[in-house]
Amino acid sequence: MIRKEDNLWKAIIEDFAVDFISFTLPDAHKILNLQQTPEFLDKELEQVHIAENAHFTTKIVDKLIKVYTHKGGDDCLLVHVEVQAKYNSEVEGRMMTYFSRIREKYQLPVTAIVVYTEASRKARPQTYVYECMGTSLTYKFNVYKISDQTDRELITHSNPFALVIMAARIESTRRKIKEPEQRDNYAMTKKIDLIKLLISKKLNKQNEIRILKFIHHYIHLENENIKVNFAIEVDKLTNFTNIMGIEETIISMAKEEAMLEGRQKGMLQGILEGKLEGKLEEALAIAIKMRQKNMDIDLIAEVTNIPVTTILQINA
Repeated sequence: MIRKEDNLWKAIIEDFAVDFISFTLPDAHKILNLQQTPEFLDKELEQVHIAENAHFTTKIVDKLIKVYTHKGGDDCLLVHVEVQAKYNSEVEGRMMTYFSRIREKYQLPVTAIVVYTEASRKARPQTYVYECMGTSLTYKFNVYKISDQTDRELITHSNPFALVIMAARIESTRRKIKEPEQRDNYAMTKKIDLIKLLISKKLNKQNEIRILKFIHHYIHLENENIKVNFAIEVDKLTNFTNIMGIEETIISMAKEEAMLEGRQKGMLQGILEGKLEGKLEEALAIAIKMRQKNMDIDLIAEVTNIPVTTILQINA
């Protein structure tokens, strides 16, 4: 699961670097010229990488970002970002080691932030202290926890990265629910609500789709019928909002997760015998809607898992 989150967090931080920095470091605009495009130094970060036990690490991703200041010219500083699934006692020491290695290599000002995606509201240490026979060192870094802000603060926040934090909160809460059906129902409801909120923000199309993909892939749905139900609800939502480009994106993503593998034959029999009930019946309704819009036959088959031969019998 951490590997999947790794890729999602890497992509979303890169796509929304300025929004991420502004959101997690609210006073950054006073020093940083966020109108100038930040640079990512991930390959350089690998050169100062700290080896960890892969079986025990809770780190999701590391990023090193070069950001320019208001002084102009080449004046800049580095932002070291670490995203953690949960706290462990090695964080403070590791952040100190990274700081010293980055500072030594680049000879530039460095600030650092740890983002915790855990549900716990417990405050986490943000200081490393070393003492030895009268010699001491204190290193302090920034910490942001996705549980720090209220839902209302996030919903009304003008920064689009708040939507990313909300998605992380939903998934964190979902994992704590023990009963599978309740867990999936919670995730689907919250996922739909968050997509509605995203659409209401009226971001530019590219950013809207980037956040949409993060929401879709980050908030996990387990039950195949729930996945179909999600595709159905999103179809209704996009039909209602009539937003160009969004429907195609969601349908494309839904087809990846809404397929009921190995059940085409059983679904066909149910359709022919008139025995389809509940959500499978709704899947047929979606196929009819998509057919009426002259959408690609193979795409309809993948999304609904209804055989092509049956779809061809639906009048466009």
